[in-house]
Amino acid sequence: MVEEQIAKDVEKGDHYATLLSGKIARKVVKQTVMTTVYGVTFIGAREQIERQLKDRKDVPIEECWNAASYLAKVTLACIGDLFSSAKEIQTWLNTCAKLVAKSIPPERLAVITAPPVKPKDRRMKAASQTLFSRIRKEQMTSVIWTTPLGLPIVQPYRQEKRKQIMTSLQSVYLSDPNSPAAVNSMKQATAFPPNFVHSLDATHMMLTALECRTRNITFASVHDSYWTHAAAVDEMSVIIRETFIGLHSSNVLQRLSDEFRERYKGYKVSLASVSGVISKLPKNAKIHKVEEGKDVKS
Repeated sequence: MVEEQIAKDVEKGDHYATLLSGKIARKVVKQTVMTTVYGVTFIGAREQIERQLKDRKDVPIEECWNAASYLAKVTLACIGDLFSSAKEIQTWLNTCAKLVAKSIPPERLAVITAPPVKPKDRRMKAASQTLFSRIRKEQMTSVIWTTPLGLPIVQPYRQEKRKQIMTSLQSVYLSDPNSPAAVNSMKQATAFPPNFVHSLDATHMMLTALECRTRNITFASVHDSYWTHAAAVDEMSVIIRETFIGLHSSNVLQRLSDEFRERYKGYKVSLASVSGVISKLPKNAKIHKVEEGKDVKS
């Protein structure tokens, strides 16, 4: 698709399309395509492609940056067209994670809506007692889901406070992962789609391993590479396909949606915290009022 679009742009007389025509090998755009699920941005895609163009050495070095910008736009557009359904799923997962990370459990609403305590120290900023600041302090909800095999998964990303320790040799930063801290909502959101897919891949691996054990087939794996003895390769290939089809024939996304609705039932989200994702919320989402004129969405 990328080559087809470049060919069309060549006919229109585009300079960079003409420059790149016939030079787009699989390696040039592979990294960008593979990292799409990780939320690669246009800037990231441009840097990836620019490195590949420089390595080819058949594009003038002074043209690489602009050529990479052009090719990144074309590549991302083609990905969106070719994998539109996958892109929609990724967007949905990302939106769910954003809302969860910004949500507050119902039992903590009383803390937020309580009248602000007058600070003893006048030097404290007045903003620290505003409703919005109290909301931010209470946003400590991690994204949690359960794999089809029943394994619960918790994303650990939080805004850990680091303390600098000076030694005679170097400066060391330490943090306590067990101390209460607000979640890193951006990391929670961007990491959820790939983490969810990885959890499905791990589930598929376990299903394959269990079935191989049932059939007395030796099984070993490294990431997504499955191994067995040569005599059992054909039988294991059948098992891999059957378990994969069985896993993804189930309504994985509906099960995840049902789990989120049950797990985070009654949680509230400040509209001020998620203004960027409000347009993606379902039309039947309920809005409730809290004190000080702020809205929350359930």
